[in-house]
Amino acid sequence: MKKKIFGLILLSAMLLLFSGCSKKVKTTGDFLELAGKYELTVSDGMIHYAAYDFFLESHIAKSNNGWQMEFNVLKDNDSAVTIFETNKELFEKSKVDYSIETSVNGSNYNKYGLTTGGYYMYISRVENTFIYLKVEEKYKEEVQNIIKEFGY
Repeated sequence: MKKKIFGLILLSAMLLLFSGCSKKVKTTGDFLELAGKYELTVSDGMIHYAAYDFFLESHIAKSNNGWQMEFNVLKDNDSAVTIFETNKELFEKSKVDYSIETSVNGSNYNKYGLTTGGYYMYISRVENTFIYLKVEEKYKEEVQNIIKEFGY
């Protein structure tokens, strides 16, 4: 009986552990819906990436408070991984003495957040998409709640 209970507990723990290993890819429509819910103004961001053939879509959502976040769709996962790593390195170079970092990696995603020097910086990649932002630290909780709801 004890072995059976232990086995069920172990199986449940393994299911919980492995259920968080991948994330669902969001679409531009999902991003636009989220932006609408939070009354963010969305504009086309492709003007910033026109020289890069691996960017398929870019959307910038701006708040009334002045912060903004980007949602980008790239041609493939490899391009998104490269963009993620490049931006993570740029964030890391801006660290000051007191910083708070978070980093999570799963089977189809990476997340990195950094609070330093009065700013909160965050990039999250899921397959060939990513969200990017750099906001004043006073908006950290607000943007974290939005990102959490979005699932990135």
